Parts: sequence; structure tokens; C-alpha cells
Amino acid sequence: MHRELRQSLVVGLGALGVGVALDILRYYNQQSYGSSGYTRISVLVFTLMMGVYLFRVQTRALRQKQQENSEFISEITTAFAKVIDMKDSYTNGHSARVAKYTAMLARELGCDDETVEKYCRIAQLHDVGKIGIPKAVLNKPGKLTDEEYDIIKSHTTKGYDVLKDISIMPELATGAEFHHERPDGLGYPNGLKGGEIPGWPISSRWRIALTPCTPTAPIASA
Repeated sequence: MHRELRQSLVVGLGALGVGVALDILRYYNQQSYGSSGYTRISVLVFTLMMGVYLFRVQTRALRQKQQENSEFISEITTAFAKVIDMKDSYTNGHSARVAKYTAMLARELGCDDETVEKYCRIAQLHDVGKIGIPKAVLNKPGKLTDEEYDIIKSHTTKGYDVLKDISIMPELATGAEFHHERPDGLGYPNGLKGGEIPGWPISSRWRIALTPCTPTAPIASA
């Protein structure tokens, strides 16, 4: 940064010095500065050089801030995913696996790195609503009652409620709410079909890929 500042100052001040020198010579020879002084032009050049420098500094600072925000989101989502999996003994490591496979599918579909990263974070937190499900129901061995199954299904809307106020990435809440929707409209919580489901190209292939990888557990059918 200091080197770039020096370069900008050298070029700008150099142009300013040349402009002043040319005006002095012209005045000495013609007793007039003419209609457009070189000094005025060189001041504009100097101003332009400093403007370009400040723009580059601001751009770098913005990029660094974006990188820091991205790293912060990554660390927070990873931590939350671990908390989620700690509560559900049947699917320990499930959130990390889903994130891994989702990233693979997103790349296969030709998504850019930023989009792949976004889908990965959504996948990590898709089950955050499990935190609000009683552990006795979430980890119950054997078949769930209809009432218990309804409680399990509520993890989608609970997850939406947890994430809906995260304005920096609103897709997190969308992923939590809709990850159990199905193409035939028999999913939950809203019974959406096919293209009605947000992120459908990813979510459809995601569910197909993960079906044989899902542990046998009450939540697996939820």
C-alpha cells in the first residue's frame, strides 16, 4: 500500500512539476500563460492519480471486509451445525455430510464458487430447528406416534424462525423451511411441488443423492 502511494505521489507531483515548469517557460518567452495553463492540467492529473489510489484502497478494504464476513459466517454455521448434531444422536455428523454433498452437486450443476459456498452454508444449518425439538422425541427408539411425527416435522418452521432475521444471508431461513418439500407435493411444511420449491435444482438432486446415505432413525423419515 505504501509503495502504491509513493508511486501515485511521484507521478502526480511529477506531472504537477512539469506543468508548472512549462507555464514558467511559456510566460518567460511569451509573457502570457495562454488560454489553458499547463499547471491547471497537471493539477487535474495529480487529483486523478490520488483519486485512483484512494479508490483502490477503498476497494481492497471492502474486499477484505467481505472476506472477513464470509469467514465469520463459515465459522458460525460450522459451530451451529455441530450443536445440532450433538443433540441428535442418530445423525451425528449429518449436517457436515449434507454440506459436503450439496457443494459437490452445486459444482456439478456449474455454480460459481460464491454460490457453492452459499449452498454449503444453507445445508449446514438446514436442521437448526432440531434444537427446538424435545430430545425424547428426537432420539426416540422405535416408531413415532402421529403426534410425535408432527413435532418432528415442526423442525422446518422452527428452523425458519431461528434464521429469518439473518439479513446477510436470507437463503439460510429458506433452506431450513423448505428442505423437506417433495416434487410430488407430499412434503412439508407447505406441500410445494417441483419448481415451486426454492433452490429446486439443488434440493431435488440433493435428496436423491442422500437417500441411501441417511441413517435409519425417526428423523430420517421426517
